[in-house]
Amino acid sequence: MSYLHEEIFTNLDPYIDYSLYDTNPIDGVVDMIFMIYREFSMNLVYLNPVNSFGGIAFLNSNTYYNQGGIDNFPLTFDGVSIYGYNPGSNLSSGSVQRHAYYLNDVRELAAHEYGHYWFGMHHFGDRLGFFGYSNGKAAGRGAFDKMYLGWMNPVGITSNSTDLIIDDLATSYECYKIQIPYTNHYYLLENRQRTSYYEQQWINASGQITGVPATGLLITEFIDQLNPSSPFSAYNIKCADNQWIFPGDEGDTYKPGNKIQLTPWTKPETDDFLSSCKVAVTNIRDNGTDIIVDIDLNFTSGDITEDSWWDKNETFTGDVRVALNKILTIEPEVSLKFEFNTCLIINGTLNAQGTSANPITFTSANASPAAGDW
Repeated sequence: MSYLHEEIFTNLDPYIDYSLYDTNPIDGVVDMIFMIYREFSMNLVYLNPVNSFGGIAFLNSNTYYNQGGIDNFPLTFDGVSIYGYNPGSNLSSGSVQRHAYYLNDVRELAAHEYGHYWFGMHHFGDRLGFFGYSNGKAAGRGAFDKMYLGWMNPVGITSNSTDLIIDDLATSYECYKIQIPYTNHYYLLENRQRTSYYEQQWINASGQITGVPATGLLITEFIDQLNPSSPFSAYNIKCADNQWIFPGDEGDTYKPGNKIQLTPWTKPETDDFLSSCKVAVTNIRDNGTDIIVDIDLNFTSGDITEDSWWDKNETFTGDVRVALNKILTIEPEVSLKFEFNTCLIINGTLNAQGTSANPITFTSANASPAAGDW
C-alpha cells in the first residue's frame, strides 16, 4: 500500500499543489487525503489479514497493529510532507476506505476514519451511537465531541435551577455540565434538534436521510479518567426509554410525549453508579426548538411525574406527590423516613408489598419519632 500511494501521489504532483492542503494548522504537513476505492484488498495493509475493515486511518503499510510492512513515508511534495500513519495527531495525512459503491458508503466511512484524526484510535461510539461524530456517521458533532476538541466549554451547574432554557446544540454550541460533588462523574445535557445541515443529513442503515437519531434533551453520564490517553472508557446515555439500541432512536431523548423526568428514582436513574447521587432533571418541556428544565442537585422531595421505584432507604425533606396515572413502587425491606410536617400524596398508584420477613417501614425522621410527625 505504501508504494501504491507513493506512485499515485507522484503522478498527481504535476497537477496538484500539495501545499494548498496544509492549512489546519500550517505546519508543513498535508492535513488530510481520503483514498477512496471501489475495492481494495486488505492484504495490501496487513501482512496477515485478520479482519475485514472497510477503512483504515493511515496511508502506509506500517500499521497500528504492529503487522510490519514496508514504510516509504513521509513523502514530500511542494515543500510539505504527507505522513502515512499517526492517528490522533496532525501528522496523520490521510485514510483509506473501500466498498465505495454509493454516496452513503463514501460519506459514512470517510467520516469514521476522519474521526480517528480527531480522537485517535479509540472506537467509543457503541454507547454514543450516531449522536456523536466520534462514531463517524456524519450526524454532526455532539456535546462531548465539541468539548473534547476544545471547541466549546459547557456551562457548569452548581446550584438548583428553575426554568433553565437549553438552546439547540448545533447552532448555539451550548450545553450544560453537572459535576457530581466529590466524584469524577458528570452529566452533559444537550438539546439535539434537526436545525443544521449536518443534523438533518444523517443517513440510517437503510440509506434513508432522517437527521440525528432523535430530537429533544440528550443526557449522558461520563467519568473523567486519570489517564489522559484513555478518556473514553466510561460513558452512558441515560436513554429516556431505558433501552439503548445502537445507533440510537427516538426513545433516547427526554421531551413531552417521551419522558419528562430523570431522578434517582426513575428508570434509568441518576444514582446507578453512585447511590449517594441525588441529581434530578425534572419538568422537561419544549418551546419551539428550545428545551426548558428544572435542575435539583439534591432531589429528596417533589413531584413524581414518571413511574418511579424506591429500592433503598430514603429520607424525605418535603412533600412527595405521585402524579395521576404514574406508579410508585416500593421494594420490600426499605425504610422511608419523613421529616416533620411532610406528606406522601398519591394521586396515581402506590405499589408497596412488603412481607413479614422484609417489611416496608414508614416512619418519622426525627430522633425520637412520634405519631403525627409527618
